[in-house]
Amino acid sequence: MDPRLMERWVLQQTFPNWDSLRIMNSRHDHLDWMHRHFANRVIAGSEILAEVDAAPSTELGR
Repeated sequence: MDPRLMERWVLQQTFPNWDSLRIMNSRHDHLDWMHRHFANRVIAGSEILAEVDAAPSTELGR
């Protein structure tokens, strides 16, 4: 999609810097809440990458 179409059809709202900072600073609270309510366990990205690196290439469809 051409981003210029967004300028014409989807007007951007003024978004104050303090609100961006509020959202950024609360992201860990949001993730903690999601993990408490929806996750059986939390997996680190490094753990997933180690598993992918250790898997035989045929197992990953390569």
